[in-house]
Amino acid sequence: MATFMRKINCSYDTAHNGLAALEKHRSSKLHYDFVLMDISMPVMDGLVSTSKNREIEREHNIRPSCIMAVTGVSSTGFQDQATTAGIDNYFIKPLSLRAPKALMNIA
Repeated sequence: MATFMRKINCSYDTAHNGLAALEKHRSSKLHYDFVLMDISMPVMDGLVSTSKNREIEREHNIRPSCIMAVTGVSSTGFQDQATTAGIDNYFIKPLSLRAPKALMNIA
């Protein structure tokens, strides 16, 4: 994903687990327009991290980021859990970069 962001000339941050992603969101002075959240991460999974990010946005009246889940799980039940956690879009691995580019309005 970092290669993808460099290729389309966008700034980005990375986190190696869901807790680190949450801490970056919590402490950043910048607004993240888009978040590519891997669901299967160590320490804190992407669903919990997303849910907690959404709480922070509500508590501090922050404009919500567009959070896009990246996962290998395609079941309807899991997609429902992702939506409940606050995931806006759901991409199944292997990921074609065409879908995120369209969502981000990048030609």
